Amino acid sequence: LYTSGSTGRPKGTLIGHDAYLNTILGAGEALGLGPDDRTLAMASPSFDVSLSDFGLPLAFGAALCPVPYPVLSAPSRFRAFLTEMKISVADITPTYLRLFDGADLPSLRALVTGGEAPFAADVRAYAGRLRYFNAYGPTENAITSTMGILSPDPAAVPTAGRPLPN
Repeated sequence: LYTSGSTGRPKGTLIGHDAYLNTILGAGEALGLGPDDRTLAMASPSFDVSLSDFGLPLAFGAALCPVPYPVLSAPSRFRAFLTEMKISVADITPTYLRLFDGADLPSLRALVTGGEAPFAADVRAYAGRLRYFNAYGPTENAITSTMGILSPDPAAVPTAGRPLPN
């Protein structure tokens, strides 16, 4: 995989199949992913998260629903896409999620954000309605290293969670 790292210049990172498999199995178990789920694929194939987008539904028998670019580029169309496609599990960056301004996402049962700290307003809006996970992990560590469920309690500090198995 290629990552910009802290320098902003792409560098190649070798990821072993075992590390990738551990990430997919650990994240899928944490999410309770199964054949009744419909997952979102919105990350660019050049971004490491796309491997989770594709690997999770394939490993757990869920449906994979790729987001067309015209939908991705319009947040109001994206919200409608989530509902129309009955997406139940989505991994969205906090910055993109912020564009929804706390709007209802009725089909979702699990939301994952990562890559940056979640916004407090979104934690308050979504953590009480669904299972809202914060994920963290450098590319060098096979995409996701930790996941944790966020609390809607405004006094709670957002957590990077606990390490995934193995």
